[in-house]
Amino acid sequence: MPGGGYLLFFAKVNSISILWNTFSFGSVVDYFPAFLASSVAAMFCYYGFEACGDVAEETPNASSAIPKSMRMTIYIGGGAAIFICLALLLALPNVEKAISGEDSDPVTTTLTTAMGMTGYRLVIVVVMISFLSCLLSLQAAASRLLFSFARDGMIFGSQYLNHLSKKGKVPTKALIITGIIPIIITSIGHWLQDTVTTIISFASCGIYVAFQMVVFGALYARFKGWKPQGSFTLGKYGYGINVIAFVYGIIAVSNMVWPRSPDEPWFINYGMIFTSLVVVTTGLFYLFLAKPHIRKKYAKSI
Repeated sequence: MPGGGYLLFFAKVNSISILWNTFSFGSVVDYFPAFLASSVAAMFCYYGFEACGDVAEETPNASSAIPKSMRMTIYIGGGAAIFICLALLLALPNVEKAISGEDSDPVTTTLTTAMGMTGYRLVIVVVMISFLSCLLSLQAAASRLLFSFARDGMIFGSQYLNHLSKKGKVPTKALIITGIIPIIITSIGHWLQDTVTTIISFASCGIYVAFQMVVFGALYARFKGWKPQGSFTLGKYGYGINVIAFVYGIIAVSNMVWPRSPDEPWFINYGMIFTSLVVVTTGLFYLFLAKPHIRKKYAKSI
């Protein structure tokens, strides 16, 4: 945010008309494909709010505090992303080179032109700190999710992962697992080309797929007569918002996985689709093989 403010106040070289200026392309060009492609970047900014729900059991008055924190995450995160993108556009030194591809990294060009190499490096340090913060929050959320499944006996190795530490009351073993598995996966990138790119692509798409599973589950439950209760509900607007959320999610996932690089290897062009199918198929295979949901019901009946 401070960097965006600096660009707007001290490095602005373009007017706000850059947002609707067609430049040299003319008025008959179809911008819809470009709009769809660029919207994928915006979709990356609108997640992370689910981490609030993953730590609900540790939150006082969670039924009202968690929905509020989710909304604030979306408002603040989305607003900050829009503000920074606007600042970068208004401070972009040469729009034509960025559009043509001559400038392959316009963000770096903008920052170095506005702040110099030292200022650019300071921005990178801030970005790296924010990445580390996001990493820690995701690990915390993933460990709580892993612990909750283990506590209910829904995953392999539940007897080892369903414990909290005596001192800190945190799922230590689940934290270790959620640290080791990503290290192993990302380490594969040292031997297989473009693996990290494929993993990052799946991470963005996969989380939207997970969202839609929850949204579809809620929509199906509403169709069967379920009525949400608690200190936070959407009231009479709930059903309609649920439908809109599901439709938006399907469109978003389709947009993200749509192959756009026919010249790239198949595992890049279809990387999101392939990795999503692998993960979903693996989950379904475990569901039908281990039947954890049946085992849980049986344990309760005993």
